[in-house]
Amino acid sequence: MVRYRRPTTIEEALEILTEPGSVILAGGTTAVPELTSVAAADRTGVLIDLQDLGLDRIRRDERVLRLGATTTLQQMIDAPEVPEFLAGLARREAPRTIRNMATVGGLVASAPATSELLAGLLVCGARLRIGSGDGASEVHIEEVLGSGSGGLITEIVLGCNGAMAHERVARTPADSPIVAAVARRRDDGQVRLALCGVAPTPVLVEPGAVAGLEPPGDFRGSSEYRRRLAVTLSERVLARIEDAGDNK
Repeated sequence: MVRYRRPTTIEEALEILTEPGSVILAGGTTAVPELTSVAAADRTGVLIDLQDLGLDRIRRDERVLRLGATTTLQQMIDAPEVPEFLAGLARREAPRTIRNMATVGGLVASAPATSELLAGLLVCGARLRIGSGDGASEVHIEEVLGSGSGGLITEIVLGCNGAMAHERVARTPADSPIVAAVARRRDDGQVRLALCGVAPTPVLVEPGAVAGLEPPGDFRGSSEYRRRLAVTLSERVLARIEDAGDNK
């Protein structure tokens, strides 16, 4: 049997998280299907509901954007503090019915391979604030994707200045991408490129290394097809952010 707990402080949540079989519940779009599956019928543990922790705040000061971990994707889209570019990537993640529940912290924790918003967070140099029994820490998002945070993600902090560009190829406009590319050129000239659909999670890639990628293939596209898409889309987004910088 899975027990339900709804802590009111981060300290209480972290204490419960040490219990065997503990599962974090933010928006529920990932945890609930897993817990209600046939495979989980005999599972024991505790479900930790984060709703009362007040982690759904969005703040922006100068060039830094702070997203509470339980901020929903729809809140990101609606918030005036969130740059339109990132709001557009959040809109790509799912239909509104899902965006009303899915959280940015949950997205980071589940790390879907085709998440264009995660690619956007990567190029924005996102850092995660994580609470654990050993205290609070801050790590770069790329250190956590696909490997787990080892604690409770409380906030995502990222830069939001500079020029950004996004390109994708999908079977239909509403479908998740086969491959997508996101690039950002900071005001100081630093360029970051992230790709979806070429690895188990979205990844940062050096612009000169794209042609050497060996993506996994599936029914939507072979490894070679994905590599060619990655090269073409990367060239497009890098050209666009370069043009944006030249036109300042």
